[in-house]
Amino acid sequence: SCPGGSFNKGIWIVQHMNTGKILLCKNVPARGSDVEVKMLKLLQDHPNVTHIYDCIPGNWESWQKYSEQPCAWDKIILEYCDRGTLATLIERYQNLNLSIPEAFIWKVLESLAEALRYLHAGRNLKFENEEWHTPNANWDPIIHRDIIPSNIFLSSTDHSDPLYPRVVLGDFGCAVTSSDLLEGKESPDSLPHQDPFFLGPERREHSTYSDVYQIGIVAWCLCYRVVSPPIAPPEASTYQGFSILPIQDDEITNGMWAYSEDLRQVISSCLRYTGVDRPDSKELLESIQNARRGLQDKLKDEMLL
Repeated sequence: SCPGGSFNKGIWIVQHMNTGKILLCKNVPARGSDVEVKMLKLLQDHPNVTHIYDCIPGNWESWQKYSEQPCAWDKIILEYCDRGTLATLIERYQNLNLSIPEAFIWKVLESLAEALRYLHAGRNLKFENEEWHTPNANWDPIIHRDIIPSNIFLSSTDHSDPLYPRVVLGDFGCAVTSSDLLEGKESPDSLPHQDPFFLGPERREHSTYSDVYQIGIVAWCLCYRVVSPPIAPPEASTYQGFSILPIQDDEITNGMWAYSEDLRQVISSCLRYTGVDRPDSKELLESIQNARRGLQDKLKDEMLL
């Protein structure tokens, strides 16, 4: 078994009895899988979004493909990522008191921005020939709402990159579409609660910019080797975003910041106080790609531990 998420009844490593393929089985309360399954099917085949193989309602006979035991929970069958999560990677580097390679942090940022571009605009950039900035006019934006290190998985199945694993955004149990929010089908009070340390200043007034904010926190956590920010979420109207958290100027002048100024600027742009002042997923992806190109000859090719 694997540690479960906030809203499920555990995650298990299973093997398909016919094919032998290793997969993940996520248990959720009966009839509680509908929204997550719907989201994952819409996002099928993106390399940076977890792949869904099956969904089995409780006590459905199809569960016999995986076990002879009856089941009392809905079970979502997902791809298995063999390198764990960003949370476990952060803890490993924290225990060793070593910095996570900047080249890998950039890969995480670009991978998550690629995933967000698909969630927010319906563009599967890895597989489409159209101009990458062209939105899908019929797409209903999906807001993930729960982008945290333990929901970001690492997989060895990235043959295009011999150095680093594929980065996969998972756990869509908190996700919601923009139309459901606008039409009142979902409200902040009806949605599952998120990790409070990853909420933006807008708190529970969700938008696509909230996802961008969470990417900024994830990158900040990678830089400082912490699984969660060390301060409580914003409460007072005087709170000015993550000006308490981000990379401070004295860290640069005193040589305490282990990474590039380009990385600091991208993270800071994600953590701006007002949502509309942050980049959208297209702008974020573009700024990350431009920065990576500019740093190509400066970043070390360091293997992960």
